Amino acid sequence: MSPPGPRSAARLRWYRPAAALLLSLFLIDRLLLIFGQPDLLHDLDPGELKHMGVYLEGFPGGEDWKDRLRIWLSGPENIHHGGFPTVSLLFLLLSKVFGGSLETLRLIPMSAALGACILLAGWLRRRSGDISALLALALLTGAPLLFLKWTAIARGGHTEAVIFPPLMLVLLTAALERSKEGLRAWPMWTAAGICGGFAVYVSYLCIPFVIVLSLGALAELALSNWRRGLLATLLLVLSGLAGFGPWLFGYFVLEMPYFAASIHASSNPDESIEVMRRGLVGMFRGASAGLPHNLWPWTYQEVTSPVYRTNPSDLLPYTPNTMDWIGRALITASMSLAFIASWVKRSPLIAALTMLPGVHYLFVMRLANPGAWPDIPHRYLVIVFPMAMGAAALGAGWAVRSEWRPARIAGSGLAAALMILALISGSSHLRWVQMPQPDLLSHWNTAKYRFHNFGQVRLEEAPKITPLISFNEQDSVHPMVHAKLRGLALVYPAISEYYLLWRPSHKRVAPYPDYLFSQHDPLTPPEELPAVALGAFEATLARAGDDHELRDAWLCSWDPGPQYEAVIQELFAERIPQLRCN
Repeated sequence: MSPPGPRSAARLRWYRPAAALLLSLFLIDRLLLIFGQPDLLHDLDPGELKHMGVYLEGFPGGEDWKDRLRIWLSGPENIHHGGFPTVSLLFLLLSKVFGGSLETLRLIPMSAALGACILLAGWLRRRSGDISALLALALLTGAPLLFLKWTAIARGGHTEAVIFPPLMLVLLTAALERSKEGLRAWPMWTAAGICGGFAVYVSYLCIPFVIVLSLGALAELALSNWRRGLLATLLLVLSGLAGFGPWLFGYFVLEMPYFAASIHASSNPDESIEVMRRGLVGMFRGASAGLPHNLWPWTYQEVTSPVYRTNPSDLLPYTPNTMDWIGRALITASMSLAFIASWVKRSPLIAALTMLPGVHYLFVMRLANPGAWPDIPHRYLVIVFPMAMGAAALGAGWAVRSEWRPARIAGSGLAAALMILALISGSSHLRWVQMPQPDLLSHWNTAKYRFHNFGQVRLEEAPKITPLISFNEQDSVHPMVHAKLRGLALVYPAISEYYLLWRPSHKRVAPYPDYLFSQHDPLTPPEELPAVALGAFEATLARAGDDHELRDAWLCSWDPGPQYEAVIQELFAERIPQLRCN
């Protein structure tokens, strides 16, 4: 191979610092969010609580190791998504080095997203050049807030799996190149199959990318040598089964009830029936209706509406604005150029990459929960979001290097427009990141919140909460202490129904759980009622801070039932005698 000319060498020197800068910004963006405003990103997610529980309490007890594994893996999250136990185990390992904090846990999805960027950029640089790689990095660094959010939350499967599509793309490409050159390629086909099989174990939502990318690679190989294509197919299938091995181990050895536990809520069989009866025409109709409201292929809009509390909690209904449609038009046009590039290059794999986001969207739409359909949860689309940006970057970058002048003009215009889009969208991240505040972070003890079964503590409230939970494990089981902690948990419930990234800027707090104590509590003996009420009262004071008007409104919303009425009246008369409720 001849050495690169002066222009190539100059371009190489320009690419490396630019790529390093974009990757650094991608990393810093998320680190500032995780460590600077961890409560703004998200309340303690049910998945995060589960990971923290394994760290604090260990694995469940049982008669033997098989029984303990079966109990752990049979949880409502674990049973269908191997990403939950995988992330839990990774968190246990990381906690040995960095400690068992929520920040440590959130390093896992952030690292997966960063790895996806590096792999995708490397692949694009080899297949389409420096411009495509930098465009992809820019689009991912300046991605919509939805992507920023979901690549910094340890959900356990849906978002951490973002690393698998570009990893499999890299492995398949390496296998293709070795096969076409007549070199020993079976290790790469095997590695690609294991990657795909394990990805499906981590999340069933990985099925579309595994099938689409595999078919694209096999079709490309068959164009040059169909016999090797048959051998590669066999290797992919067998190694895919090996990668899917943890699921098979659970079914055949641990006797996991995968098929008895419906992924659409086994307690509601009507829901499953409704999903299974959804026809092809209805699916496309729903996909068209829901598309404007989902993260595909781009949602720039910076949402400032009040915190939303829908049944499917990660849905965000909104109407796309002009900027949304401009961004979507630019990315769709660039992806169309990628289709042309796949034809010119005779590369079904590139065509598969370009088709993947649409296929994935239709797959998720077909199986969407009836409560959400046709507006599907946007976290389900994060897995292939980097691939959509990669296809757009590939199309624009290929056109810039084309020998056909009109294509070069169109590609240059699209590349410039995509860079501007990334810059505008990336600038919207600035309002959500800030420098870490060590004094506040030292009080924000998520492990202790999880231990006492409550959460939703704002970062600025943490110092006021610390004295309320300063009990050791022995003291916390004392009946009165335990009762007070239960009252605290009523105001700071462990599982939220809203996500905080879009809470109104003028509000320091999330929606308050009103109508406390209106229901009869048969599990609390009369002597513990005052302690429960006191815990909720002190938590309300901490949550309201200096806003006495808000504090009084919350306290007046309690509306206690007969069991608590006298206790609450006595508490208010003693602590806030001036309180008057209508």
